[in-house]
Amino acid sequence: MSAPQRIPATPYARRLARERGLALAEIGGSGPHGRITAADILAFVPKHAAPIAVEAPAPAAPVAPLIAAPRAVGAFQASVDLAALSALIAASGADLPADPFLAKAAARATGRHGRVLLLRDPSGKAGLVDDAAGLSPGAIVARHGEGTEADAAMIVEIVRAAGIRPVGASLPPSAALRLIAVLDGTWAVLLLVHDEAAVPTAEAAAMLAEIRALAEAPLRLLV
Repeated sequence: MSAPQRIPATPYARRLARERGLALAEIGGSGPHGRITAADILAFVPKHAAPIAVEAPAPAAPVAPLIAAPRAVGAFQASVDLAALSALIAASGADLPADPFLAKAAARATGRHGRVLLLRDPSGKAGLVDDAAGLSPGAIVARHGEGTEADAAMIVEIVRAAGIRPVGASLPPSAALRLIAVLDGTWAVLLLVHDEAAVPTAEAAAMLAEIRALAEAPLRLLV
């Protein structure tokens, strides 16, 4: 008997389905080649849910529409000296940019929020990386797969520009954290945007401090 075919789904979508007790076979995928994304899980309504019969209410006076409370978002900025990282990459002879090292530093510093992150490189190419904290920088580049912002709790964006400092950014609904790294030679300016309900202010500040510490002591990223 042949093994059952694996249903295509992103890692984050699989985790959401497990947490909600949903079977992937019941859910239609909107991603490439029918791949199930986190957005599909969040929008899914089980077919077996029984409708609730209610009596038609008496006409009531018009009620003003409810307005959702705005999302509270905070941000922190830090300058990072990448001289040690540049020297490490040069000494290793590896043909790698700083991007995967910064992605790994972000995954390690943010814990569960960075377990599934979306890495966007300077060319604009974006892809999901699952468990970046436990991968080597080379493996992060190799596993840079397809994905969307809706699949990741954290977004890491790398930009190369001289004399530019990020001052603000939006945060997609599905993400709790967004790290923008603007690289200028052996220096970088990091902007960490966080959802204050998911990541309190003090915790976000500590995360950014740890990202900077890891980037400035890159040997810690190799163990």
